[in-house]
Amino acid sequence: MTGSIPGMRVVHVLERPIAARGPPDTITVDGGPEFICRAMLQWAYAHGVHVDFIESGEPTQNGFVESFNGRLGDECLNEHWFFDLCDASTKVGAWRKESNEIRRPSSLGRLPLGEFARRSGGLRPSPGASDRLTRTPEPRLETLMIP
Repeated sequence: MTGSIPGMRVVHVLERPIAARGPPDTITVDGGPEFICRAMLQWAYAHGVHVDFIESGEPTQNGFVESFNGRLGDECLNEHWFFDLCDASTKVGAWRKESNEIRRPSSLGRLPLGEFARRSGGLRPSPGASDRLTRTPEPRLETLMIP
């Protein structure tokens, strides 16, 4: 884990879920330097992925990430002291494992997130329609976490 993440690292992190599930139609990102750099935009073009930038100062335009950031803060970052980057990486990794493999939310039929993703092929319930599944362009939890 480092203090910042360069565009090439973003591209590298995106390759793993893309290899497993294929590329999304769209990803929604803020205007951070890691997303507007040449490496990221060339990667998106090469994979046929539309990059949708949220407006500056409008984080609610990417509610999935805002919700994730809130959970990460409430459940992990605010609960631990981090002594160094290695300690932070270990504690965040344990939280990620619990969130992806152990926790069983009722909204996913009591399946852990990782199992739900495997069974549904990267699909998620459509908002307001629990019996219908649609492909999601938003980043998945495992793509948002540092590997």
